[in-house]
Amino acid sequence: MELGVIAIGATVIALCAMPFIATANNRKKKQKELLNGLNTIATTQQSHLGIHDFGMEFAIGLSSAKNYVFFYKNLKNGQPISICIPINTIKNCKILESKQGAGSEAILQKLELVITFLDKESTPCTLVFFDTDEHFQPNGELSLIRQWETNIKQAMEFYPN
Repeated sequence: MELGVIAIGATVIALCAMPFIATANNRKKKQKELLNGLNTIATTQQSHLGIHDFGMEFAIGLSSAKNYVFFYKNLKNGQPISICIPINTIKNCKILESKQGAGSEAILQKLELVITFLDKESTPCTLVFFDTDEHFQPNGELSLIRQWETNIKQAMEFYPN
């Protein structure tokens, strides 16, 4: 009798744990794919990836020499976006929050890191960290974008204009 209860209990615990294990495995697989994308970008620039972070569908990194910013994002259609920006070409880096509504009722629609270049004829580069068309609510992207604005600005200090 006790052996049957133990077997049923173990089965129920295993069934309850399966979704969490599957989610963790999917996250690790996705992060590995994003990291491979960043490493590919770094390799094409004869550089090495230094610090990096992951968002929901993107990865951002800085070269170990702090001379390049790398951004890799998987779009819903399966096509990746690969961006490499030399730090010495950046004039400014700022956060752009697009909201719908006003005051305390405002809803975040888009969260972007906008990079402007020293060359006035170059169009600004926009790195999308969060978009309501892709995900319903932000999941740590606000703190992540603030951190990366700081990381890029600190790297820019090595290349005075």
